[in-house]
Amino acid sequence: MKLSLELLNLFGSVALFLFGVKLLGEGLESVARGKLRELIGRLTQNPMGAFAVGLFLTLVLQFSSATVILAMGLVNSGIITLAQAAGIVLGANLATPLKNHILVFDTSFFMPVFFLIGAYLYIFAKEKKKRDLALIFLGLGIVLAGLRFLELSISVPEFAHDLEGITASLGDNWFFALLLGIGLTVLLQSSSATLAILIMLAANGSISLSASFPIILGANLGTTSTALLSSIGAQRDGKRVALLHFLFNLTGVLVLLPLSGVLIDLSARFSNGSQPLQIANLHLLFNLAMVLVVSPLIRPLIRLTDILPGRRQDVEVTTSPLLDSRMITSPTIAEEQVIQQTLRMADYARKNIRMAVDAFLQKDDRDFDEIQGNEDYINYLEIQITSFLVKLSAAEPTESGQGRLTSIHHVIADLEKIGDLAKSIQLLAKERVDKQEEISEEAGQEIVNLYQYVIEAINVAIDSFRYGDKNLASTVYDLERQIGRLEGTYRDQHIIRLNRGKCTTTSGILFLDVISHLKRVGNHCVNICEVTLKSRHLP
Repeated sequence: MKLSLELLNLFGSVALFLFGVKLLGEGLESVARGKLRELIGRLTQNPMGAFAVGLFLTLVLQFSSATVILAMGLVNSGIITLAQAAGIVLGANLATPLKNHILVFDTSFFMPVFFLIGAYLYIFAKEKKKRDLALIFLGLGIVLAGLRFLELSISVPEFAHDLEGITASLGDNWFFALLLGIGLTVLLQSSSATLAILIMLAANGSISLSASFPIILGANLGTTSTALLSSIGAQRDGKRVALLHFLFNLTGVLVLLPLSGVLIDLSARFSNGSQPLQIANLHLLFNLAMVLVVSPLIRPLIRLTDILPGRRQDVEVTTSPLLDSRMITSPTIAEEQVIQQTLRMADYARKNIRMAVDAFLQKDDRDFDEIQGNEDYINYLEIQITSFLVKLSAAEPTESGQGRLTSIHHVIADLEKIGDLAKSIQLLAKERVDKQEEISEEAGQEIVNLYQYVIEAINVAIDSFRYGDKNLASTVYDLERQIGRLEGTYRDQHIIRLNRGKCTTTSGILFLDVISHLKRVGNHCVNICEVTLKSRHLP
């Protein structure tokens, strides 16, 4: 009964520690929202760039497994390649021991200070940024409180004696210690929690540096279980990311295990006799060495993941999901990907307007199939984005986050309408081709004049949404007035041409429908710009 209570205290302390880590991650993610977007936006084929992204994301999200799962979602969505994901995974592996160094210092003074600052900001601050800072301070306080309770639970004399007996046997049985590290990390779903226990044991003098090394190796293998479990149900390339994470860590363990003596000696030499610091440094040295060992092997290991059954991921846009639900683990990154897909939808809508108007003016049916394909893709994007937004809304608790998602809902609705209008103009072009209807040179020039203002309005709508530029968005009203004026003027001039017999009734109806559709496109551009102007939540 007493042992059960001691184990309950131990795992309760770990649970408190993990809750603090999660809260800290949420606060850091909210504060670093702009930086996260910038990093993802600039992600390139450069391995060092992807490595930096993985490092930064893990320091913000506080869990390397969360970063790997995000990489899986990004690969599934076709946003990054498997090679880029490999760099992210390596960055995540190095970030974990860096953040674990906070565990080795005497933080007894800081714990109440963090709670006081966090509680004050959370209770009295009204600005979102200050409340996000409150989450960071409260998270830090809870992390330190969890560590303090963990230290106390391990320090109970009877329990400490039992632990010393267990850890003493580990020095003679590395395989069992390795399995213990794997099992504990899989159970806790956090290598940081495993390292926290090791560091508290070391602080209490209950484990040696050599006995801790195989447990650290086991923790590095066990941490891959989260991504492996998450890969169930993922597309083939998403599964390959999870397998690559496992292969990286397994390769590191197999290559560096014979060098354990060197790593242990180095970590002891640079730790000033502090046993907890020795374990933290040993973890850091191992992961750093693993990154150096694995980096030259990225391409062979990527090829090795090709053993997974199933077809290669189809690049056809209509068969692959654009937004993977795994990205919802980080609402900030998920929002950025929604915005990117919304901008992609806007680009297709703009392209279809251009092609449809050209087809009508040139009486040319060569682009009809492409226009139809683009329209199908626009509709597909609308379904994908809307479905993802519904899921993301459930994971976004803040008012500002909900405001951003609502704004995107409005934008994609207007973009879908613009796509429909482009399709309508294409059908008018088809009718003109089928009936071989001619329009006067004057009418053609009027369509060109009106189209130039409409395409400028589309550009203003897309760019103002992309950059959150309210000054740019406000210029749409002048364009709207010009479009409305020209549409009315050209309608009157058409009636004059019709009365003078310069055009047929059918061609006249086609002309009026085209300029009417273009005017409606301008109206939807105004709607998109007003979302930017009225919203306080778009970047």
